[in-house]
Amino acid sequence: MYAVLRAIYREWQKREELARLLPAERLWVGQAGCPPPFAVIYGNAQKVYRRTTHGYLCKGSVSIVLAAEELSRVEELAEAVRRQFDGWRGSLGPREILLGLCLSQTQLRPMEEGGWEKQLDFSAVIFYPMVDPPLQEG
Repeated sequence: MYAVLRAIYREWQKREELARLLPAERLWVGQAGCPPPFAVIYGNAQKVYRRTTHGYLCKGSVSIVLAAEELSRVEELAEAVRRQFDGWRGSLGPREILLGLCLSQTQLRPMEEGGWEKQLDFSAVIFYPMVDPPLQEG
């Protein structure tokens, strides 16, 4: 899932609307390193769920946590992230392909130190092609 996290980070840097709302310096992978506003991206384990003659498909999940002092700012960020990444696909490396991110749920909660936090959970499907295709008989 690390390749998916890196791809989201790179895409965030390229998207003017996201970079305007929250610069990439305030975007973290794994753990936040600054006070709000910030965003943290983290992934959960992936598992193979289908093998084909050309490769295999894996499922995993990615969460993007957004934090800001004002509720309206968190909601504005969440809407921009949803528009950009719900249904998003892309190349993850020389061979791997992200077939899609799908927003599965959101959670809004107050932070202990004040402000708001919104977590957007995405399911991810990744295709890994076989490096050595099976031998053809005949």
